[in-house]
Amino acid sequence: MNLKGQIRFHIVVVSYNAGKKLRETLENILAQDYPYVDVTVRDGGSSDGSVEEVAPLIMSSGKIRLATRADKGIYDAMNLAVRELVDEEDVLSYVLFLNCGDRFYDHEVLKRADKRIRAWNRRLAMRAQLSPERFCADVCYGDTFERVTGQTVKANPHMDDFACYRHLPCHQSVFYALPLLREEPFDCRFKVRADYEQFLRLKYKRHANICYLNMTVADYEGKGYSDTNKELSEDERKKIIAMYLPKRKIVKYDAYRKATLQPLRERIAGNPKTAGIYQKVKEVIYERFVAH
Repeated sequence: MNLKGQIRFHIVVVSYNAGKKLRETLENILAQDYPYVDVTVRDGGSSDGSVEEVAPLIMSSGKIRLATRADKGIYDAMNLAVRELVDEEDVLSYVLFLNCGDRFYDHEVLKRADKRIRAWNRRLAMRAQLSPERFCADVCYGDTFERVTGQTVKANPHMDDFACYRHLPCHQSVFYALPLLREEPFDCRFKVRADYEQFLRLKYKRHANICYLNMTVADYEGKGYSDTNKELSEDERKKIIAMYLPKRKIVKYDAYRKATLQPLRERIAGNPKTAGIYQKVKEVIYERFVAH
């Protein structure tokens, strides 16, 4: 298949004793109305029969590659999967990670992402006076639907210092350019926040082109590893922001966080009864004050 000038989406699914969730996620990916997509399942040695259950699906689809090998955790598995992806000449390749149980928001997500990434590439190429085929956005992100609250969480359209301090897009809604992802793998010293550290590293050290797609990408199941390890998650977050943001800004943002009752806001955002109001207010703030 000649894909010159096309975008190839590589979807990586990390799995370990995921039960029926593995099959549900794979079926959702295969339902995408977009031809240039492949799936890598990186399984850490499941013993619950989940891999055997999807074997017929893998054989019939022709788009799924299964790699079964012990790993040192979710981020190590993600790094291993990226190393094994195949580069294609003259093809723009982007990688997105979906955990078992997560899904694309609808069957046209990749079709819309293709159009919006291309538009960003043309825009960036014009600024740099380069051909769009030789210049592409490094990181593209969108909004996330939270199954727990039944609400779409709006991502900050402008990744400034404050956004990086407090609210990054869910990694299930982030497309990474494959070459950059290979050069800047996840730092496995961070057990639950390696995706956060990598995002900040790409912004502040690599000066990556980070582009907002203004669309809902993922249907996030919730209750992931970071959600159930809140103490470790917060500890790692503090270490990471200290690596990339000046102390004076951290002190300023910490004070703002305390003054605006962050714990209360988190409870409001996480409650299905109040989450909708919270997200609408946040969306208005982004549209009126941040996006411009």
